[in-house]
Amino acid sequence: MGDREKLRDILEESIKAILDNQKTKQVFEVLYEKYKGYTYKCLKVYNLEKALGKNVPFIAFLPIYNSEIKPWEGIYPVLLFYPNLPIQKGKYPLVVAYGVNEDENKDENAQISWPKGMKKRTVEDCLSKLLGPNRFHKFKKEDKKVDKRSDKKIRYTNSYCKNVFLFGMDNSGNLIIEDTNGNKVSLDSVVNALDEVINDYLDILNYQLIRLPLYISPNLFKTFYHALKTKPFVILSGLSGTGKTKLFENFTNLFLNSKRLFLPVRPDFRDSKSLLGFYNPIQQKYQKTKLLDFILSAAKDYLLNGKDAVPYFILFDEMNLARVEYYFADFLSLLESKRFSSVEEALGDNEFKEFLEALGFEPSNLEEDRCAFTSASIPLHSEDGLREPPKNLFLPPNLYFIGTVNVDETTHVFSPKVLDRAFTIEFDVGSFKDYVEEFLEGRGGNVFCLPPKGKFQEEKLREDFIRKDAKTTIAKFTIYEPNDFKDIATKIKFKKKFQSNQSKELYKFLDELNGILKRYGFPFGYRVFNEILIFIKNATEGLKGLRLSYNEALDRVLLMKVLPKLYGTRKKLAPLIEELLKEIFAVKGVDVNRVETLPTIEGGKVKVRVGGEEKEVESPYPLTVKKLLEMAYKLSTDGYASYM
Repeated sequence: MGDREKLRDILEESIKAILDNQKTKQVFEVLYEKYKGYTYKCLKVYNLEKALGKNVPFIAFLPIYNSEIKPWEGIYPVLLFYPNLPIQKGKYPLVVAYGVNEDENKDENAQISWPKGMKKRTVEDCLSKLLGPNRFHKFKKEDKKVDKRSDKKIRYTNSYCKNVFLFGMDNSGNLIIEDTNGNKVSLDSVVNALDEVINDYLDILNYQLIRLPLYISPNLFKTFYHALKTKPFVILSGLSGTGKTKLFENFTNLFLNSKRLFLPVRPDFRDSKSLLGFYNPIQQKYQKTKLLDFILSAAKDYLLNGKDAVPYFILFDEMNLARVEYYFADFLSLLESKRFSSVEEALGDNEFKEFLEALGFEPSNLEEDRCAFTSASIPLHSEDGLREPPKNLFLPPNLYFIGTVNVDETTHVFSPKVLDRAFTIEFDVGSFKDYVEEFLEGRGGNVFCLPPKGKFQEEKLREDFIRKDAKTTIAKFTIYEPNDFKDIATKIKFKKKFQSNQSKELYKFLDELNGILKRYGFPFGYRVFNEILIFIKNATEGLKGLRLSYNEALDRVLLMKVLPKLYGTRKKLAPLIEELLKEIFAVKGVDVNRVETLPTIEGGKVKVRVGGEEKEVESPYPLTVKKLLEMAYKLSTDGYASYM
């Protein structure tokens, strides 16, 4: 689901909650839990639950990079709902506005100018015209009784009024949206008006709104960012033409001066010689490859620049055209090996000293912030008289491996060994309607936000990605110690449902999950456990414009690190899927042996037909539930299922 579609869902559910006075409080509490952490473009959605009990419920959109700005301070885009002010029977005003709060203590830094070239009309102007001055004056007097803080005006009447719509419900319980002339419009009209206000607001704040030149969810982009920040090996799987290579290209463009290498994999790749070359005894020279030169350049950059070294990205296109376990085996081992933690340890390894000398680097000049190479190496040759390349290849920490994967009859299946060592991200085809609206017409949400433009933004993005320590200025890259993530194990609380009083620490949930997987022969080990914690920490505590909520982060990391290892026949896998859905994700009433369609996600709910009946499943973890139901469908139709 795109951000624009999610915003439509929030608006529809909020309006229905406001109209149903008996259930407003309960519904808003559920909405708050459901959409907590949600951002639209560069702004966080605020006050889904705290707008209760007032004459004017509102949804505010606040800048994520100005955390000191609160709804009672300054100016910001806002939607104002007036359920106590009927214009006609059962129809009430909904105002799209720049919210200007009248509080005495508003933050001067939050002030922005009125939109250029637009008539300066206030909410009071708009509502007075709609209601008539006398009726609106009476409403203001009533509002003072509700909000005793203000002896001036009804909340927000000083705000800039962009548009006024009317909202209500027909006799069948369907939502009605009209303009002030009585013409029926859709929620898209409200979102379009809100977009105009937000875009002007972001321009004034000098935020950079990144519009991806490909149609993928911003959350998928963020997932890729945090996966690569957690582990320097990510696999992109999915249909051809869904944007896997484009994602790589656009991602690397975000980093100033970053380096990238595009490497098509051939079916005849057999071992590391296919990637790194070999020594030719006849010519008495080493036959180097582009990949080897690229890795050596990354090593030299890191040795010379340390924390200022740029990231080096390598894309293995069609990675599974050959057996990854064969040609990539040496890299898989190195990526799991420990790294040198000090200059003393590094220089205690004679092979590493020879490696430095072969690169033209004096070992005695090695510094603490430039020694984090892999402690293991890949042998290249054994010729004493050969100066270049080095006899052994050590990998620097500023090196990242990405593989694209298509699954068909010409490709090889990944072994559990490979999947265990990588983050696997699956691409899917979404709604063509959203594709047209959000991408081709450029109206929607295939966007995400970075800090204010300029050098500050470039530095912040790079520093976040390479995990530059603010105190020591050492870049940690993907090197993690237990102290970096152990707090996440107990800090995060897991809930099976949005409305649930029961929660448990993340490590207890993962223990319960692994206990079920063990019984069916699919357990995960300490490495996967650690990487789940690291990913969640990175995704929820990193650069604000790239954050995911706790629920989103857990949903996506389960999809990347746990589910890819599941495969088997109906007899083996169906009982496991049923137990996971029932015991872990609280999905009741779904017979996994009778799933008749591939599931879809619409309006945040997983929809699937089971035994001739259409089912809707609402879960904080819709992607994981959808994938399990998808595998159940494959078991029903083919008798066998796997992640890819």
